[in-house]
Amino acid sequence: MAEVDILNLEARLRELEEKFLTIDSLAQDVAQCRTLEEQLEARLQFETLITEISTTFINLLPAELQRGINMALSKVAAFTGAGRCYVFILSEDGTFMTNTHEYFAAGMEPRLERLRREPVASHQWLLEKLQGNGVLRIEREGGLPPGGDDIFIKPEVWASVIIGFFAKKRLTGFIGFDWLGDVDDDVVQIADMLTVLGPIIANALERKKMEDTREKLIVELRRTQEKLLTLSVRDQLTGLFNRRHMEESLAREISRAARHKTSLAVIMLDLDYFKRINDTYGHMAGDVVLKAVGCFLQERSRGEDVVCRYGGEEFIIIMPGASLEAAGKRAAELCLAASALEIKYRDENLPQITVSLGTAAYPQHGDTAALLLYKVDKALYQAKQAGRNRVVAAD
Repeated sequence: MAEVDILNLEARLRELEEKFLTIDSLAQDVAQCRTLEEQLEARLQFETLITEISTTFINLLPAELQRGINMALSKVAAFTGAGRCYVFILSEDGTFMTNTHEYFAAGMEPRLERLRREPVASHQWLLEKLQGNGVLRIEREGGLPPGGDDIFIKPEVWASVIIGFFAKKRLTGFIGFDWLGDVDDDVVQIADMLTVLGPIIANALERKKMEDTREKLIVELRRTQEKLLTLSVRDQLTGLFNRRHMEESLAREISRAARHKTSLAVIMLDLDYFKRINDTYGHMAGDVVLKAVGCFLQERSRGEDVVCRYGGEEFIIIMPGASLEAAGKRAAELCLAASALEIKYRDENLPQITVSLGTAAYPQHGDTAALLLYKVDKALYQAKQAGRNRVVAAD
């Protein structure tokens, strides 16, 4: 009987032992499940954060990108516990890199201003690793080669994760995260998750670059359009309005004068004996004289006047709102002042010039541009026939 009891007891003990082993195994399973659950929860939270950041960048205007990147760095730092987050961009020629954005915890030294233009040659080890792997994990103990890149690992930094930006397989920059103090295995999990942030920042920066290029092209296009417009309405030699613009302006001003029942005057001016200057001193000297006369007329005109080079050595001044008498007075002043004009060519004074002028006015001499030009041209011809260096009003 005793022998049977012993056997029963041994069987019972084995049964209890198996139960305890099962309970211990279950406890381990529960612990592992909790760990996996925590990791999954962390990943879900991080994915939510990344979705939020990505959506923000999609909706950001180019001018708001700087603020957006700073926001992303601060949020990721808060989530991961990183003490510093930073962005570096490589120059187009690949000779230097710039610390463009930075977030740092209290007690850490800011580096943004100090690392505005870092020579790439000083960080070859880091950049080669990024070019080859895309992601670099560095620990303070054994993470760097002798004489390695200590800008990114300081005594207070225990670990770093650096993620490269790429455009057409070329490294264009990187985003980095530094942790202070002891780090555990969670950092490895975090590092794996952080890799998705690199392309988001890179795409935003590329979009900003494209937008900046677009803005530069628009500015350049506007300048070109303005230049073309100027060339289409300006005389290249004197800078005054050309004949085409004069004809358009005269027709427009006549229409305006008719609507408002106001007057309009026109002065036509011709350089006397201009051919002699070209024949004696050359056409370059003649160009100097034409430029000087153009400046002379522009300086002595009102802001509303339209001063034009009509062709050759002839000029026209359209005077909105002016009467024939006012035009005659202005023409007389110009005639007198022109004879006192000093013009130099190759450090020598050219001979004194004189001008002949004709005047006409709307509506008494015509109600169209063609008729007004005919009358003022006829008056100029009469001034030249009468001996030049004088003013004649249309009859």
